[in-house]
Amino acid sequence: MPALQNDTLIRALLRQPTAYTPVWLMRQAGRYLPEYNETRRRAGSFLALCKTPSLAAEVTLQPLERFPLDAAILFSDILTIPDAMGLGLYFAEGEGPRFERPLRDETSIAKLAAPDPSESLRYVTDAIGEVRRTLAGKVPLIGFSGSPYTLACYMVEGQASDDWRNVKLMLHQHPSLLHRLLETNTRPVERADRGGRERGDDLRHMGREPFSGVVQGVLARIHPEGVVPAQAQLRCDARPGHRLHQGRGALA
Repeated sequence: MPALQNDTLIRALLRQPTAYTPVWLMRQAGRYLPEYNETRRRAGSFLALCKTPSLAAEVTLQPLERFPLDAAILFSDILTIPDAMGLGLYFAEGEGPRFERPLRDETSIAKLAAPDPSESLRYVTDAIGEVRRTLAGKVPLIGFSGSPYTLACYMVEGQASDDWRNVKLMLHQHPSLLHRLLETNTRPVERADRGGRERGDDLRHMGREPFSGVVQGVLARIHPEGVVPAQAQLRCDARPGHRLHQGRGALA
């Protein structure tokens, strides 16, 4: 891989001096760009856009053609992992992502198997490869994934929620079941991270965690042997200075 021409973000994450504060945007590719809207129209749907490597690479690079940003961030969605686990991801117009088969009991969670990113998530790593070839070292590429907690929240609720009622019920009534789900989620997230590194992303963004502080606090009391391992393992596997972690109300 070619050497980075602009490594300002990497050096900032390593706490090294930089000439300026590096800039990248969480939603760099999005509806504020007319070229993004045109590419999404050609794709036919948001999910088709995510699952077509050439189009995902195209929209990943669009913001860099307009703005002097210090990184590209891969266009994808955190819920592609549970989709690959068989939950049936779809997007309802005006309502965001939903799962056809949310996890509400021990039987459904026991059936889960961690997907092989080289097969069911190949479109993600293929998009990374296309972006890297086009960037040719211009700026770093940020890959990203949801944390095991975030994925569990959506997998149990089946959609975004204002109060995350179902996952909170599982947290209080069946903490060992939620712990099993977190363990299951950790494996594909770690595999996706490793696959992204092998294909050429320079760092990983991990986020975001609905009420992550509540989850960690309650599970640490009810199920003390296993709350933090999922997240801790992912942190240990990351290269120093190459993990961006975003959490809400996370406990230190």
